[in-house]
Amino acid sequence: MAATETQTPARTAHIRAGYHPEDAFTGVSLTPPPANDIWFKDDTLTDRYGRGTRYRYWYALDLNTGELWYGDTDYRQDDEHLIAQLPGYLRKHVGDRTAPPNGVITRLISPVGYHPDHGYELHVLTAEELYEVAVGVLPIAQRIVETMHRVGPRGELEWSAAADTAWHDFECATEPTIGGGTITWPEPVIKPVPKWCHEAAEFLERHPELIPAEWATASDDELDRIAAYHPKGGYGGVAGYLCTSGDREIYDGGWGGHTFLGDRTALYAYRAKAAGDRTATPAQEWLVTEAGQKALTAATAEYGPLADQHDDQLAQTAARLQAAATVENLLLHGLDEQLRHRRGADRSAVEDLLRRQGAEVARLQKLLDDARKLRRPTFVRVLGWSSERTDRVLGELAGMSHTAVGEVRRALEAAEPDEQA
Repeated sequence: MAATETQTPARTAHIRAGYHPEDAFTGVSLTPPPANDIWFKDDTLTDRYGRGTRYRYWYALDLNTGELWYGDTDYRQDDEHLIAQLPGYLRKHVGDRTAPPNGVITRLISPVGYHPDHGYELHVLTAEELYEVAVGVLPIAQRIVETMHRVGPRGELEWSAAADTAWHDFECATEPTIGGGTITWPEPVIKPVPKWCHEAAEFLERHPELIPAEWATASDDELDRIAAYHPKGGYGGVAGYLCTSGDREIYDGGWGGHTFLGDRTALYAYRAKAAGDRTATPAQEWLVTEAGQKALTAATAEYGPLADQHDDQLAQTAARLQAAATVENLLLHGLDEQLRHRRGADRSAVEDLLRRQGAEVARLQKLLDDARKLRRPTFVRVLGWSSERTDRVLGELAGMSHTAVGEVRRALEAAEPDEQA
């Protein structure tokens, strides 16, 4: 278990209550199609297959609790409504690297088989038969739930190389062979992780020279973004991201054709290891503490408000805050991102203030322009009464500068000849 994986009690794979013979299978409700809905390749009819051939069984495994149970689908529903009937997710729908959102992974089983002498047939299973298969795959289910990665404080699920391998074992053990009126199930086998399947942590250990220094203090969001890296072509996840950013080929390390799992686990574990004996702490949580607020106040007093800091000043602020946190034996992660976020928010607030101030200036400017239009004819009348008043006196009377009064006077005098003409 990686350093940042959630420590939880051991999980034991078990069959859900109500799905045992001793429970009289009270939780099981199977509704197989009637015989008249099961037919194959009848060229005399419009439909070549009866709707009963859509019938499926399923096994569901709760990756959080280890609970295993089973059931069937409604054959009367079209295929597009199949997924909605299942208690969990098919792995092909969530992706090989993604755990199901509700923690329940579902295995769909077709009871249709083919025999060269007998053709196609649908084998109806009983609750007892489904139970026997469930008992047989319990060790595989145990292997899956105990080797799943559980990342971060919330214990979010992530496939490991071992869990991925065990899931494929589960699929193999629940793939029956049907034909000639019989059904056989493979012997459940737990295989070792194949040599081409690896934990992403192995790639990091082999290629430390590719790892950016900032990963040691990256935020959860940043690490999750790297883990979710998925280019249109080539490798994704940690290995693909590092090879792309480092201008390297995956084949340079002899990894061609290999698969990597556990990207988030690898990244969180790397960050935890980089913290050493310090406690990795989200920057946003520390900044609201008394120590964090005091350190930020001191930094902004020296380098100015965050909104006014350039990138180099913001980096100095980050270094000062990290130093203050180190005194408490803490390693802040996501600090740069948090400071940039705060600077962006502060700048948005300043811009909003400027926007409001600009609107107020525009409003007052319009009032001023309207007032000046109303004043002008009155001023012109007074100006025409007598030339004995100086421009300064008239300016004080009209709320204008003596220079502005002079400009109006000269403009009026220049217009008089035109009017007389």
